[in-house]
Amino acid sequence: MEVDSPKGKIMLAYGLLSGEIEQSESLVRAIQRCALCGICENDCPSMVRIVDIIKAARNDLKILLPEHEKLINEIKSTRFEVPETKRLFFIPVEAKVMESEIEEIAKLLDAAPFYANCGDAIERIGRKNDVAEMLVQKMKKAGVEEIIFYAPDCMKYFEDEFDVKSIFDFLDIFSFKAEDKYIIHKPAGISDENYEKIKRHLSSLDIVEPEKEKCCGCREEFRRAFPEEAGRMAKDIADDASLHERIVLTISPSCYQHLSRHTRTVDLLHIIQK
Repeated sequence: MEVDSPKGKIMLAYGLLSGEIEQSESLVRAIQRCALCGICENDCPSMVRIVDIIKAARNDLKILLPEHEKLINEIKSTRFEVPETKRLFFIPVEAKVMESEIEEIAKLLDAAPFYANCGDAIERIGRKNDVAEMLVQKMKKAGVEEIIFYAPDCMKYFEDEFDVKSIFDFLDIFSFKAEDKYIIHKPAGISDENYEKIKRHLSSLDIVEPEKEKCCGCREEFRRAFPEEAGRMAKDIADDASLHERIVLTISPSCYQHLSRHTRTVDLLHIIQK
């Protein structure tokens, strides 16, 4: 339907802004039915800032989807204990499935692993993210000075208070070897600069890129509210991998967890650990 296209969502946003459209659950679902991956924005010949427009519309929504209300309550009610350390390795909670790999990498980085949710999903839904503010205060109290991130979406909440780095800044200390054949998946939130840096460091591996960049639909707020769409998006990537007879290599714990339900998948952290 047209409301599922970027143009349709911009028209809905304009209708909300001008008062021509009244808010309803069906309208809220239409505005929220987008993973904010930004691929459409990259493809737009007119360089329209589509993601910013959709985010602005979400900020004006007075109605919360039941799935989003439940998710926000879950995130806000979770208590994260920050270890007392100067150097923290900040890992999204869903990466717990790779705990053994992360523990080894954290030792090499001389950093304490810390599994947490920065609350970025709350902001993408269109509500104020005060979870990150709470984490900042806890980190200061624990004596944290430097944070190494694997989730680029989280860095922006902490860069004014701490010395922040990305794990991609440390790829020089690893040498990469693997016999398997991969097709790489670029997650939302990874900058083109970091993506090119990762590909350079993994150049010794047998990796191909898909013909077209695709979103797997893994972001928590999207997957919770639209599980069927998220499943179809992941299957689309799985079909590409099957066509090329390759394993999906992704660069995000969220993408790994989501895609591994549909096809054989490894994460960059698995490759680093090897």
